[in-house]
Amino acid sequence: MVNVQRKTKNKSFKHKKLALLLAIVLLSGAAYALIVLKNHNTAVTGKVNYGPPTAQEKKAGDTVKDDVIARQKQEQEAQQQSEDNASANKKASVIITDANQYDNTVEVRAFIPDYYQNGTCTITFKKDSYTVAKTTPAYKDATTTICTNPLISRTEFATAGTWQLTVAYTAQGASGQSEVKNVMIK
Repeated sequence: MVNVQRKTKNKSFKHKKLALLLAIVLLSGAAYALIVLKNHNTAVTGKVNYGPPTAQEKKAGDTVKDDVIARQKQEQEAQQQSEDNASANKKASVIITDANQYDNTVEVRAFIPDYYQNGTCTITFKKDSYTVAKTTPAYKDATTTICTNPLISRTEFATAGTWQLTVAYTAQGASGQSEVKNVMIK
């Protein structure tokens, strides 16, 4: 019987030990939960302030607004600069395809193969101190820009002989000039 009592006392002691350990764990958990809830409740009240903004809130809002406006202005200026750079005059090639005298009329044909935009062509003949110049419209054709063919009367040329011809093209965003071509005027 002594053996049975000892086993019972050992079991009883083990149960007490287990109960004490369980109580310590539960009390520690409860204390931790209270601390977390207390800190949570002081940080968030759960109420929404529908009142007018404070001076500090207004200042913070104005600062954000000013930053947004400044950023938008910088972006607009950068885009304008980019557009200005893109619209700077590009060099257009001007090619004279025909320049001859036909009876009493001198004709000049020219086109711009690398720029597709309406503009103006200035046809200039020079010989010694003499100059004959005509300005004609340039218009977009199917795939190129063509200078309108001027018909220049032979009487506008002061003298017969070899004249130097250039054709200049100007349009929004581009300009260019042909190479000099010698034309015989009779």
